[in-house]
Amino acid sequence: MRRNYFIKKNFQVNFFMRFILLLAIEACLIFALLLMISSNTITTGYQDASLKVERTTSFFFIPALLIVLIIGIAIALAGSIVFILYSHSIAGPLYRLEKDMKAIAEGDLTIRTNMRKTDQLVEIKEALNNITDTFDKRISGVLRL
Repeated sequence: MRRNYFIKKNFQVNFFMRFILLLAIEACLIFALLLMISSNTITTGYQDASLKVERTTSFFFIPALLIVLIIGIAIALAGSIVFILYSHSIAGPLYRLEKDMKAIAEGDLTIRTNMRKTDQLVEIKEALNNITDTFDKRISGVLRL
């Protein structure tokens, strides 16, 4: 079981904040669209034992706002959990690639980047390993001359 879900903290936090901002904008747009669509309509309904006739926007403002808030919070919580778990499969490989590229830049051509099969960026790992193999073979060939 993982203990550290924040490997590249700045990347993950920035990505998460943009995700939350997108959810907030979406919720506001849905609420505004609902109010706009219902702005020229009248609704009848019972409140307690009395019949009320009022503009639809006034009648549904508080219930619609509560629904948008409750669903928005629920989606944000579920999305946060999925985001943290999924972003780890991006941030982990980014961290690994960064660390291995620094070692290669310092001259260690024996480095081979390893990742889990479920990680993202596997194609980049394979390309980096191919580059390192090619450099290692060419330098070994030059040194033999």
